[in-house]
Amino acid sequence: MFLGTGCATGSLAVSNTLFTDEAKAVRVTQNPVAIKDCTYVGDVNETNDWGEAYTDKKIRVAVVALGGNTVFMSSPMGWNYHGEAYACPAVPATVAK
Repeated sequence: MFLGTGCATGSLAVSNTLFTDEAKAVRVTQNPVAIKDCTYVGDVNETNDWGEAYTDKKIRVAVVALGGNTVFMSSPMGWNYHGEAYACPAVPATVAK
Protein backbone atom coordinates (compact mmCIF):
# COMPACT_ATOMS: atom_id res chain seq x y z
CA MET A 1 0.00 0.00 0.00
CA PHE A 2 1.32 3.44 -0.84
CA LEU A 3 0.33 6.20 1.52
CA GLY A 4 0.61 9.81 0.48
CA THR A 5 2.72 10.54 3.54
CA GLY A 6 5.57 8.39 2.28
CA CYS A 7 4.93 5.36 4.45
CA ALA A 8 4.11 1.75 3.62
CA THR A 9 2.54 -0.40 6.30
CA GLY A 10 1.84 -4.03 7.07
CA SER A 11 -1.47 -4.16 5.22
CA LEU A 12 0.24 -5.44 2.07
CA ALA A 13 -0.60 -9.05 1.43
CA VAL A 14 2.38 -10.74 -0.15
CA SER A 15 1.62 -13.16 -2.92
CA ASN A 16 3.86 -14.57 -5.60
CA THR A 17 2.51 -11.94 -8.01
CA LEU A 18 3.62 -9.09 -5.72
CA PHE A 19 6.99 -10.65 -4.84
CA THR A 20 8.52 -9.73 -8.18
CA ASP A 21 12.14 -9.90 -9.27
CA GLU A 22 12.33 -6.21 -8.40
CA ALA A 23 11.20 -6.93 -4.83
CA LYS A 24 13.64 -9.85 -4.57
CA ALA A 25 16.47 -7.51 -5.60
CA VAL A 26 15.83 -4.96 -2.82
CA ARG A 27 18.99 -4.52 -0.78
CA VAL A 28 18.56 -4.71 3.00
CA THR A 29 21.25 -2.95 5.02
CA GLN A 30 22.11 -1.59 8.44
CA ASN A 31 25.18 0.18 7.06
CA PRO A 32 24.64 3.95 6.73
CA VAL A 33 27.48 4.13 4.17
CA ALA A 34 25.35 2.02 1.80
CA ILE A 35 22.69 4.76 1.57
CA LYS A 36 24.90 7.87 1.45
CA ASP A 37 24.31 8.46 -2.30
CA CYS A 38 20.64 7.45 -2.20
CA THR A 39 17.36 9.35 -2.18
CA TYR A 40 14.97 8.76 0.71
CA VAL A 41 11.51 7.74 -0.56
CA GLY A 42 9.65 6.83 2.64
CA ASP A 43 9.32 4.65 5.72
CA VAL A 44 8.37 0.99 5.83
CA ASN A 45 6.77 -0.52 8.91
CA GLU A 46 5.85 -4.18 9.12
CA THR A 47 4.71 -6.53 11.85
CA ASN A 48 6.29 -9.95 12.13
CA ASP A 49 2.97 -11.78 12.23
CA TRP A 50 3.72 -14.77 9.96
CA GLY A 51 7.43 -15.31 10.54
CA GLU A 52 10.64 -13.64 9.55
CA ALA A 53 10.71 -14.82 5.92
CA TYR A 54 7.18 -13.50 5.28
CA THR A 55 8.02 -10.19 6.98
CA ASP A 56 11.15 -9.88 4.81
CA LYS A 57 8.98 -10.27 1.70
CA LYS A 58 6.48 -7.66 2.96
CA ILE A 59 9.28 -5.17 3.58
CA ARG A 60 10.76 -5.70 0.12
CA VAL A 61 7.37 -5.30 -1.59
CA ALA A 62 6.71 -2.12 0.44
CA VAL A 63 10.08 -0.64 -0.61
CA VAL A 64 9.29 -1.26 -4.29
CA ALA A 65 5.81 0.29 -3.83
CA LEU A 66 7.53 3.46 -2.61
CA GLY A 67 9.87 3.51 -5.62
CA GLY A 68 12.93 2.30 -3.75
CA ASN A 69 15.49 -0.45 -4.19
CA THR A 70 17.21 -0.40 -0.79
CA VAL A 71 15.98 -0.45 2.79
CA PHE A 72 17.97 0.79 5.77
CA MET A 73 16.65 -1.24 8.70
CA SER A 74 16.67 0.66 11.97
CA SER A 75 14.80 -1.98 13.99
CA PRO A 76 14.92 -5.39 12.31
CA MET A 77 14.20 -7.51 15.36
CA GLY A 78 11.18 -8.41 17.42
CA TRP A 79 7.57 -8.04 16.31
CA ASN A 80 7.74 -4.60 14.72
CA TYR A 81 10.17 -3.85 11.93
CA HIS A 82 10.96 -0.29 10.86
CA GLY A 83 13.10 0.78 7.96
CA GLU A 84 13.71 3.67 5.61
CA ALA A 85 13.27 3.06 1.89
CA TYR A 86 15.78 4.58 -0.53
CA ALA A 87 16.26 4.77 -4.28
CA CYS A 88 19.95 4.11 -4.79
CA PRO A 89 22.27 3.97 -7.78
CA ALA A 90 23.70 0.52 -8.48
CA VAL A 91 26.41 -0.36 -5.98
CA PRO A 92 28.51 -3.48 -5.52
CA ALA A 93 26.83 -6.01 -3.21
CA THR A 94 29.81 -5.92 -0.84
CA VAL A 95 29.13 -2.25 -0.05
CA ALA A 96 25.39 -2.67 0.55
CA LYS A 97 25.67 -5.22 3.37
